[in-house]
Amino acid sequence: MSLNWQWYEKRITEIFGNLKGAKVEHNVQEIGQDTHTPRQIDIRIIVPLTVNLGEDFSFDVPVKMIVDCKARKRPIDVTVIDEVAGLKDDVRAHLAIVVTPKGISQPARERAKAVGVHPIIVTLDLIAVVQRFPLPEFTGCLICEYTDEEDHSPPEVQWQSDIEGHCDWCDGLHIRCPECYEIFAIHEVEYEQAIKCPS
Repeated sequence: MSLNWQWYEKRITEIFGNLKGAKVEHNVQEIGQDTHTPRQIDIRIIVPLTVNLGEDFSFDVPVKMIVDCKARKRPIDVTVIDEVAGLKDDVRAHLAIVVTPKGISQPARERAKAVGVHPIIVTLDLIAVVQRFPLPEFTGCLICEYTDEEDHSPPEVQWQSDIEGHCDWCDGLHIRCPECYEIFAIHEVEYEQAIKCPS
């Protein structure tokens, strides 16, 4: 399955949402200070920084970070870095981060150092490690024809992994899409075919 950029952006937002004390917002707009036009920000993070000057004199300074998610099929290039740097300057962010699953070219890496953009590579495997896919407490079989009139409990899917499970009654294969989390069943005649999420 191809990478869904909306799914990727949401997962990255959830990861940054674990920052303690930070205000994390997804898909916000700010008026650019130079362009005077609305600028779209994938993730805006405000972190309060306490400056302590001693003798009970301290104050909080809000540090603004922006995160730009690039769910590309190949490493990002210099153009992307310049685009993110321009956005950072226009909205007066203190720090800009660009997140991508496929890496960054060497020229783009050098450019990022020069303009104060921090690239981070976050693969799908890393997302799976950091944030385990949620499973419902009970998953009923989508193949068995259960009507509530039977003299046994409803057939339940037993999960062998985050994405694959089998019915404890008919042994029917169930898949949970790693992009949208939808659970769907695969019939035996479809076992040799490519698996595709129905949503």
